[in-house]
Amino acid sequence: MNRSGAFASVHLPDISGLPGGLSWNLDNLAVDGTLSVNGTAATPAIAATFIADGNLVFTGDGGIEGGAYHVLSATNVTLPLIEWIPVATNLFGPGGTFSVTNSVNPAVPESFFRLAVP
Repeated sequence: MNRSGAFASVHLPDISGLPGGLSWNLDNLAVDGTLSVNGTAATPAIAATFIADGNLVFTGDGGIEGGAYHVLSATNVTLPLIEWIPVATNLFGPGGTFSVTNSVNPAVPESFFRLAVP
């Protein structure tokens, strides 16, 4: 059975529910029923780092609110990513923000951290 017609109205989630840099595309909705998203989502980025109570803290934004992220660590920045050690897993907060706290080990002269999004 084939049907044709038009939508009387379209109610999409508020655009603020989309990550930064994305918007709804309704151009083909009446043509072929396609609803899509335009743009490129922001990449999470570290905005600040500081030491607090003997811990290294780094914060940032650009994630997808409620989406998962992992923090990886290595003592050699040139190691292949597969060899970095996962040290934390969490969810991006409101607006895609994050804050990570890692204890500083004085016995380890250098530690490097990466934020990874699955």
